[in-house]
This record gives sequence, C-alpha cells and structure tokens, in this order.
Amino acid sequence: MAKTLHLRDCIISLLSSITGLACYHEQASDAKPPYIVFSLDSIPAENTRNYTLEINLWDKGNSNLIEEKADIIENTLKKYVYTDELIQFRAYTNTRNNVADPKKEIRRRRITTDLIYYIKE
Repeated sequence: MAKTLHLRDCIISLLSSITGLACYHEQASDAKPPYIVFSLDSIPAENTRNYTLEINLWDKGNSNLIEEKADIIENTLKKYVYTDELIQFRAYTNTRNNVADPKKEIRRRRITTDLIYYIKE
C-alpha cells in the first residue's frame, strides 16, 4: 500500500472512532449527521512531508454535539504521535472556527492541524 494512502486510512480510522463516520475529501452519499470530512494538503521537505489536515464537522440543528466532538478531536490530536512499520507522524492542532452554511439548520466547525510525516525508508 502506498504510504500516503496508509496515512489517509490511519486518519479515517482515528476520526471515525470519534464520530462514527469520517470521509476523505467529500461527503459520502449516505452520510447522516454528524459526520466528518477531511482533506490533506502537503508540502514536501527533506526526509519529512508536512501536511495541513483540515477537518470539517457537520451536523443539523443544535451545535452542542459537534462542539463536543470538536473538543474530543482537538484533545486527541494535540501532540498526537502515530507510528507503525510504514509511517510515523506527529500532529499539532492549529485553529478551530465556525463556518456559516447557507442552510440555517446546518452547523459546521473547521479544525486545522499540522502533521509532520516522517518517511521511513
């Protein structure tokens, strides 16, 4: 398995354990709120690859549930370290903000996190 795909699978597994559903890049067609959509942007560096992980939490109605989930995600990712036989990465949380949605019943929170991804040879 490609190392980037492995990284993505690790993030899906971690975030899904918090909310029950995490999708990469776009919402699953059968997703029911609350759910998470995340994306990864990378910047290559010598012997590492730095990623910005953007996590978007979506829900309908009251925002209490996604605020609780956002708290759990922030606490989980604060200085999070993952390592296995293929990859290793560290996470550092950055920002958390509300994002307005044109549909008034939709609640959205965005969390950005830096990932320092170490390439194992």
